[in-house]
Amino acid sequence: MRGVGIALCPERVVADDIARGRLKRLNWPHAPAETMILMITHVEKWRSPLLEDFMDMAREGIRLE
Repeated sequence: MRGVGIALCPERVVADDIARGRLKRLNWPHAPAETMILMITHVEKWRSPLLEDFMDMAREGIRLE
């Protein structure tokens, strides 16, 4: 079956897609209580201001959850 998959996503990320019918909510009773998130960058590579902003936003979002 192509085009079928399951993903655990924050509701605020997919709310518009659910409202428009592009995604369906699956009431999954076994969702994990905790999720590990890794943000990996190369220590010797240049990070653009856009990437730095994204990383800051991601860190802040994690603290708010």
